Amino acid sequence: PAEILLMVMAKRSNKTRIFAFGGGFDVNTPLLDGIGSKSRGRSDYVKPEENLETAVAALYQRISSPVLTDIKIDFGKTRSYDMYPTPIPDLFQGDQIVLFGRYRGDFQGPIKVTGTAGPEKKQYVFGQESTDRPSKKKGTSPKQEFVAPLEFLPKLWATRKVGYLLEQIRVNGAQNELKNEVIRLAKKFGLVTPY
Repeated sequence: PAEILLMVMAKRSNKTRIFAFGGGFDVNTPLLDGIGSKSRGRSDYVKPEENLETAVAALYQRISSPVLTDIKIDFGKTRSYDMYPTPIPDLFQGDQIVLFGRYRGDFQGPIKVTGTAGPEKKQYVFGQESTDRPSKKKGTSPKQEFVAPLEFLPKLWATRKVGYLLEQIRVNGAQNELKNEVIRLAKKFGLVTPY
C-alpha cells in the first residue's frame, strides 16, 4: 500500500484531487484514506447493505459543489506551527474543516483565509489583534475576541499529530524518530497507539 500511494502521488498533477470510494468491508482503508488526504480529495465508504447509488450520488453532489479550494491560512503575527490536517483539504458544500495546531506567545489576529471559489480568488479576515491568554499585569484584562483554549484541546491536537505521524510511518516505514515522537505524545496525552 505504501508503494502504491507513492506511485499515485508521483503520477498526479498538483491540481488533481482524488476521491477514493470503497465498497464492502474488505477495503484497504489506510490506502484509500491516504490517497484521498494526500491528494486533497477525500475517501468515502459504503457497507454491503447500503444503497450504492445513493452513496455515489451523495459523493458526486458533495464534490460538485466546492466552496473554497487551495486553502491557505495566515495567522498574522502569531507564531503558529504543527497544523493538522496537512495539507488543508478543500471545503465542499455541507462540510467543515477542523484545523488543529499550536502557537507560541499571545494569539494575535487577524486570521486571513484565502482560497479559490470557482474562477475567483477569495480572502476572508476573522478577528482583530487580541489575545486569548489572561494578562500578566494586575488590573488589566485582554481583549476577549478569541475564546481561551479549553483543557481538552491539547489532547485533540495530539491525536491529530499522532494520526499524521502514524500515516508517515505507514508510508515511509517505522523510523525511530517518528516512533519515539508517537510514544512521547501518547504518554504525555494519554493516547493509545500501536507503540
